[in-house]
Amino acid sequence: PLFVLRGHAHGASVTAAAFVVFTTAAASGSSSSSSEGNLSDSRGPIPSLASCDSEGACILWNLQNYRPIHQWAPHSASILNVSLAPGSTPESILLLTQGRDDALHLWNVTETLRRDRANGENAAPALIYTLPVGSLNFCRFDSCLHGTDILVAVPNVLVSEQLDGMTEASKRTGICMAVRFLRRNLNSASSTASSDLQDLWLLAGYEAGNVILWNVGSKEEAFGLKVFNEPVICLTISNDGLLAFAGAAEEKIVSISISANELKTANTVSIPNCKGVSEVSVRRDGKLVIAGCWDNSIRLFSAKRLSPLATFRHPHRQGISCIEMVAAADPARLPITTDAPHAGTVIGDFSPVQTAATVPFRTIAKARGSGLGAVRDPAPENLVAVGSRDGRVSLWQFY
Repeated sequence: PLFVLRGHAHGASVTAAAFVVFTTAAASGSSSSSSEGNLSDSRGPIPSLASCDSEGACILWNLQNYRPIHQWAPHSASILNVSLAPGSTPESILLLTQGRDDALHLWNVTETLRRDRANGENAAPALIYTLPVGSLNFCRFDSCLHGTDILVAVPNVLVSEQLDGMTEASKRTGICMAVRFLRRNLNSASSTASSDLQDLWLLAGYEAGNVILWNVGSKEEAFGLKVFNEPVICLTISNDGLLAFAGAAEEKIVSISISANELKTANTVSIPNCKGVSEVSVRRDGKLVIAGCWDNSIRLFSAKRLSPLATFRHPHRQGISCIEMVAAADPARLPITTDAPHAGTVIGDFSPVQTAATVPFRTIAKARGSGLGAVRDPAPENLVAVGSRDGRVSLWQFY
């Protein structure tokens, strides 16, 4: 690896990670003293990484010198997921975190960094909004922009077999385990940035080993596919929206072809003695698939045929729990510039609880003056962060 980040508490597992970029203006204050991350010596955009653990802590790392910038505890229980909120910019950083304390939080990191640089403090960022979610099934949320609305996909709080806002599945699937948004006209050969909700889809993996594609506009099931005998653990979708990759509590990875008429198994690769696949990610160019396995290994495959390319068994001593790549140019996740913000609607049947602001969650970024311009790449090309149960985060740059 390029570097191994060690900073989480002894015994804590790294459970989630997200790349972030901010400017020195966002993190600088009136103090001229050098901080742990040496931000006063930095120029221009600063690539960083937010890593979260099983104790509910989050560390923001400066990837220019691999030192921590900020640390706080977003949740009172293990953190399932962390993500840069759609609509964030390097000058105004908004983070979404999801914990096993049944809450999804939106944080304004920028204001806290400015204040702490000036006062020499290390306070928690401003909590802007809290959304009650269920965490029984360990399903990580996914989010995307639709106009000025941030849509969040999570299982139903009371019935974890169902996705909020969607109809009931046609077959018994067990609880929902993984979700991923996809924006694409299925009658086209490539992704599209159409604003029509009929072109917004949600791919979900379930406990029974099924994968189902839902249409967000109609809230109906499009079609499904049985891919595993064991629960689906992780899902990812290629940047062009043509292929999905899934891992499970089995010794194999499956690629799934997404067409206008069906979901179809494209390729399958067996991974002997890996015990299970906890995370899978595909690179932005659609050529490389990276999998994290329960046997502590990081494995590389060609996306086209799932041919094994390489296996790395160091530096982690326990199972891989998360893999994060530099943000891909996914039309379902890219901020869309608009002139007139408006209050959005939640896809779901629960009522969110606002905790620190009266501005709707769906338009927080616009209301805070951050704008909805495109987010710049937060780190060098092809940088990959791998989190493990051993409490370490390894940074890689593959070919």
